[in-house]
Amino acid sequence: MNRTSIRDSLKVRPFKPFILRVTDGQQFHVLDPDDIAISPSQPIVIVFTTDHYYVLDAEKVSSIEVLP
Repeated sequence: MNRTSIRDSLKVRPFKPFILRVTDGQQFHVLDPDDIAISPSQPIVIVFTTDHYYVLDAEKVSSIEVLP
């Protein structure tokens, strides 16, 4: 997976929440476009939760699942 795929998921209108799954089995719910930031120059994605943030290697995102 790459930043472009993740960015494309953010551009869908109306926005559809999704789950990012990482190769190590972790999953991150992106319920709002403001819950995620994508580096313009590095393969880095930051996912924000209520009380924490996670810095992910975009190349280790294995799948994106759109939530119903």
